[in-house]
Amino acid sequence: MSDIHEGHPYRLHPNDNHSMVLISTTLNGENYGYWSTSMQTALCLKNKISFIDGSSERPLGIDTVSLAWDEANAMVKGWIYQSIDPSIVKSLPWFESAMEVWEDLKSRFIIASTAEEADPCKMKDYTIIVPCSCFFVTISPQFLTQHKMLVPRDFVKKYITDECDNVFLVARGTKYNIRLKRRSESSVRLIGRNWLSFCYEHSLQVGDVCLFQKVDSIDFILEVNIFRA
Repeated sequence: MSDIHEGHPYRLHPNDNHSMVLISTTLNGENYGYWSTSMQTALCLKNKISFIDGSSERPLGIDTVSLAWDEANAMVKGWIYQSIDPSIVKSLPWFESAMEVWEDLKSRFIIASTAEEADPCKMKDYTIIVPCSCFFVTISPQFLTQHKMLVPRDFVKKYITDECDNVFLVARGTKYNIRLKRRSESSVRLIGRNWLSFCYEHSLQVGDVCLFQKVDSIDFILEVNIFRA
């Protein structure tokens, strides 16, 4: 396996296994846009996005490189299946590659996602489609030490009204009531003790990527997926 160096897309981490759950969102047929964004982000951080975007084809022949591709491809398929509702998994035909699974799911469910709710987003040189009701945040030191996090301006302008003074964050089944502090018309921060609790209980670290998705407008609930490279 000398050709499969550290950082190579075919290389697997010793702790990787096919039954790992990479994201907390389960594809149910109605949430394809958010699920797809979350899974692409997770695969980017695992350096495995090439197995679903068509840029990694199986090498010809039978050698250490092609066998490494087979193992990594099977691993990615397992991760995808683990994030899909069992009723959908049962309806899937057999596919040899993770990309075939990905394309089949896209053809089934992308129509259910509203076209105007998608904007292109670049992350690590890979194109990811991100619904406008989502935003990414990379955790910086001040988010952890100053007990606050800045919400992106575009999201504030579109979704956070003057009357909104708190938001609920939901991650891994736990709900947090977080206070909002408005510094200007387009500058809003998540602040307070509950934000600190959220960071502590989910062991957030500098460099972690959090994907926030608005799932309820009345109570203003944001579902959070946390990704770590």
